Formats: sequence, structure tokens, C-alpha cells
Amino acid sequence: MGNAQTAADRPEDRSLKLRQPQEAGFFETYEIGDLLGSGSFGQVRKCWLLHDATVKHAVKAIDTKSEVFEVAGAWLSARKEASVLQSVSHPHIVKLIEVFEKERWLFLVMEHISGGQLFQALANPRTAITEGCVALVGSQLLQALQHLHLRRIIHRDVKAENILLGEDPAKTRRWHIKLIDFGLALRMEHSSSFMFRMCQQEPPLEHLVCGTAYYCAPEVWFHDYSPSVDVWAAGVVLYLAMFGQFPFHDRNPTQLEVLICEEDREPSYRPICSQDHPSYQASAVATAALKQLLTKAREDRPDACTALHLEWFKTAHDRSLDNGQLRRNGREGPVCIAGVRLLGSWDQVIPPTLRAKAGRAAMPPAIEAAQEEKRTQALEAMKMRSTASALGKAGSHRRFPRLSGRETRTPMFEPLEVSGEHGFLEQRGFGMPVLHDIVSSATFSDSEGEDFVRPRLALLCSCEPTEHR
Repeated sequence: MGNAQTAADRPEDRSLKLRQPQEAGFFETYEIGDLLGSGSFGQVRKCWLLHDATVKHAVKAIDTKSEVFEVAGAWLSARKEASVLQSVSHPHIVKLIEVFEKERWLFLVMEHISGGQLFQALANPRTAITEGCVALVGSQLLQALQHLHLRRIIHRDVKAENILLGEDPAKTRRWHIKLIDFGLALRMEHSSSFMFRMCQQEPPLEHLVCGTAYYCAPEVWFHDYSPSVDVWAAGVVLYLAMFGQFPFHDRNPTQLEVLICEEDREPSYRPICSQDHPSYQASAVATAALKQLLTKAREDRPDACTALHLEWFKTAHDRSLDNGQLRRNGREGPVCIAGVRLLGSWDQVIPPTLRAKAGRAAMPPAIEAAQEEKRTQALEAMKMRSTASALGKAGSHRRFPRLSGRETRTPMFEPLEVSGEHGFLEQRGFGMPVLHDIVSSATFSDSEGEDFVRPRLALLCSCEPTEHR
């Protein structure tokens, strides 16, 4: 975690390699299963090799003819996410296995991350969560960002729903995060001039920004992207975990922009449930670390490498290594809660009520069922065509594998789980970037029955980032 650049941290230059047309396609190589998640680009589904169903993967099927690409095609490449993922390798970043291209779809086969979303685990009332757990998660997230930034890659969509767990800490007592969803990632050296593109557009696109409003750094509202925007977003994620609410929140997106951008507006650094748990307050060392990550002036905000040396993160990282060594030696370490050693006399359990509120605030928006069903039908039709083509090439002497052990006329996907009241499909597992108009919002209710609005920002853009200082 020092400043020395290891071999694993040195930038790589690997171009994206797609399966050639004459090679086996995705449906001739993999069986496809349940829906894990969805978004504007397409679907994420469970998959496995036809000849080996024991190892599960996840496939992100990107629809290159979707509405997103129709609107933002000038800035967006369906292959960019695959190219970025292929150029990185880190224990806290989702691993890309291979890429296929067929008709209008790009298939990214990745490791299957089985532990679920981070905030689902944090909200589990049966698991004791301490500051040490959150600090360790923050250390791992910053390590992933450091790896990306050394390669001049900006994630640009760091948020709660894009952080998964490799395993369930309620069962294993271990925390191991994976950063996912690189659909908005940007290579600084390959970016194009945003202002030039803005001048070429009708109608004006002065409100185009990346990400989700509550996670956006002050400079993002002015279309200024650098690696520091990821550090800010990491601070928002950790603030939400520690205090049960976003550092800045408002029903009105315009007012939210004012809260985030004005220098004299600061987060409260108080838990949302202070009346329910008057004795709970984040430690001084945790608050100091979060204040560093949420520094409004970009030039004063630490980079990921510097942030890793803040006491809160460094202590959690070092003691997690010590704790792992003790377990390997068959010995129990000092007092542990949820698999993390207490960081000091000031360390304490985060109240379950606060964690439940954080879990609700971190929930992604629902997915429209009609749009999901249309994508499912398109994928199924493509598989049928691939199956027919493979049968024709193989001739009558070769048997083509059945779809999950069923006749090919049977639908290959399970029925969609649709809420009859709202007609929305609930998103599960792997998140995907969802784009909304800047004036649109989603309304939720908290435990007291109060409605609150989560404004979502507009479209995507590829901006000229400022050199990281």
C-alpha cells in the first residue's frame, strides 16, 4: 500500500480481443440463466460453459442499438467497458473472462460475484457491523481506485450499487469487495474534447453529466472530470455507511447542486438516527478521514494512494492482515466483531437502525418490466438463430446441447418477476448504469413514512478530464 509501484500496478496496454466470426459464438459456448441485474445498456445474467455447469459466470449482454446508444452514441462505445476491464487486474475489481460480439449485442463474460451488494450485507440486522468493517471496505475500494488511476482510468460511476461482495460476511466473517460496472469509465489519454462536442449538438447539452447526483463531486457539475471524482464518490459511499444518509441531499436537483458546490456548505457528520441512538457518534479518526475524501476543492482532495495512508484506512488494512495471519495459524486474535478486530477503544458497533436506513437509501431504482421483457425476447430469438445455425453446420450426425437440459422450444429464461402494483422488475445482484433525465427523480419512503426523492442525473458524456494533480 506504499508509494512503490509494483508490477501489478504498472499500466498495461492491451487491446480488446473479440472472438472472430469463424470462432464459436457466445451461445455455442455458454448456457445462459437467471437475470442478475439490468440497466440502460442491457442485461446481466448468470451463465456457465456448456460442457461444465459447475463453474458459474456472469454475462453482461450490451444492446448496442438501445436508446442509450441512440442518444449518446457520439460519446459512448459499447467496447469501451470491455477494453478497460481487459487492461486491469486487481482483487477488488471484477474480472473479465472473454468477450463475444453477435449481431447488435456485445457479450462480456465476467466472474460471478456471489456475495451480493455491499449495503445489503451492511443492513443485515443479524450481523454486527463496526467502524472497522466500513474502514476495511473503504481501504479495499481505494486500493481498486488506485489501481485504475495509475492506468489513467477514471471509473466515474462509483456508488453503493456498484460495489459487490465476493462472499457473504454473515457466513464467512470476511469482507472482500469487488468494484463493478465500468460502462462510464474513461481513459484520460483517449478522451475527446467535451466542449467541442457541446458546441456541435442541438439542442444544447449543457446539463450532461456522468453518474448519480448524490455521488457527484463539485467539479462534475461543471463537467470537469479527473481521478479525484472517484475519491469523492468513495467518500460518499462511506459516509452513507457510517451515518445512514448522504452527505448532501435535497428533493430538488438544483438545490442539491448548490449544497454540493458551495464552499461554505458542509455535511453534518451526524447519524440520521441520533435521537434513537444518542450515544452513537462516529469516531474522530473516521470523521477526519471522511472530511479528507469530501474536500470540495479538488486540488486539496487526496488522491487514492494518499487516502490509503489516512489513519482510519491504514489501521483497518494492517489489522485485517494481522487477523488473517492469526486465523491461518489457528489462533484467535484480540476482540473481533463481524470478523474485524476493533480498531481501538473508540471503535463501536454501528446501530442496526442506521444501517437499515443506509441500505434503503442505497437501493437502485426499479427496472421497467416491459423493457426487460423486450430484451429477454431479443436474446432468446438470437439464441434460437445461433442454435439453428450450429445444427445446420454440424449436420445430422452431431447433437447440439439442449437449453439447460430442456427442449429448444422451451423458453430459455425463467419468467420475469414483476410487481403487479407498479409493473416494475426489481433489480438483483450486479448493477448496471441507468440513465435518467436531470429533472426526473424516484420517490421512496423511509421507516417513518416520509417520502424522499433521489434525483438522478441526465445522460452520458465523454469529457476532456483535467490532469490529476
